[in-house]
Amino acid sequence: MGYLIEAPKEQQIVTAKVNLKSAQLLTPGLIVNIPEYPAVADYFWQVLSINMHIADGTIPYLGTSAIHIQTDGAPNLQYRFGAADIQGLKGVWVFGNIGPTSSTVTQFKVNSRLQIHSPGTLTVGNNQINIYITAILLPI
Repeated sequence: MGYLIEAPKEQQIVTAKVNLKSAQLLTPGLIVNIPEYPAVADYFWQVLSINMHIADGTIPYLGTSAIHIQTDGAPNLQYRFGAADIQGLKGVWVFGNIGPTSSTVTQFKVNSRLQIHSPGTLTVGNNQINIYITAILLPI
């Protein structure tokens, strides 16, 4: 049986919805700052979970891109949607995967905001994507 650990007020758990339009998703190297997760002195954001809804648009996305959630300036992502989670799909929910790979250490960065990165390139598609992120603000 679990129990509730009382946390200081500063340790906030925040859930945010980020809407990405087709024009953004077709932009190579897309980086989106998420206003709900700003840089906070002496704290870092740890992503707890992500999920994504790909709308039922007329043209599914194709290309070589993925979507990463990471802190600004960190060398590694915290969570991701792989290319197979995005391409050719519409009208579905997808749950994100933790970290880049099982052999790569996820690094957190103090005093940094959370961002969405989309490395690679999506070449076609017109679906709207909503990403739901839950993260906790932790002190160093």
